[in-house]
Amino acid sequence: MRLIKGCFIFIGVITVLLFLLAGFGYCLLSLSPPLRAQMIPVALTPAAVQSLDHKLEVFTTEIKKAVAAGLEREISLVITEEEANSKLVLAIGEGKLPLREVLVNFRKDVFLAYGALKTPGLSVKVGIKAYLELTGGKPKFIIEELQCGRLPLPKEIRKNVGDLLVVLFKVPMANLSGIFGELPWQATGIYLTDGQMIIKGVTKKGW
Repeated sequence: MRLIKGCFIFIGVITVLLFLLAGFGYCLLSLSPPLRAQMIPVALTPAAVQSLDHKLEVFTTEIKKAVAAGLEREISLVITEEEANSKLVLAIGEGKLPLREVLVNFRKDVFLAYGALKTPGLSVKVGIKAYLELTGGKPKFIIEELQCGRLPLPKEIRKNVGDLLVVLFKVPMANLSGIFGELPWQATGIYLTDGQMIIKGVTKKGW
């Protein structure tokens, strides 16, 4: 009887500890990640959305004109923080992103992102610090830091987050993602400066 009673007590203690750990993890996930404090708020305007759409339209037209004329021409596209954030927030409002809020900052050579995931009964807040590079003529995020609230995460989780970011941005940036691989041009560089993302490339001849 003492053995059985001891087993029940042991199981009870383990159960209580598991509930405490679950509650502790919940609290850590719902806290803002440390990276959020390093980020700067960005103004959101309908004009910024229209500006980005117009830039993408002009960029596409320039490529097609150069190809039609048989010219190899250098081209570039500059996207501001205001344009990127306004477009992302619009996508949230339209239900195209599983987020409650989002913020991206462009720093010199560094991409910072914060988002609160739209999950039932749980507010998971994520912070990401990454670098951008071109791989096979397409943008790729190299994750340096990944923070889910204040919960420690193993480094292995970072491996697929960069690909997830690209997929995530393809939703609101459908026009932007379409220019990679679908138009007759070759991207030669993608750069981040304070407040801007710069994409450079060259049109293809004989397309």
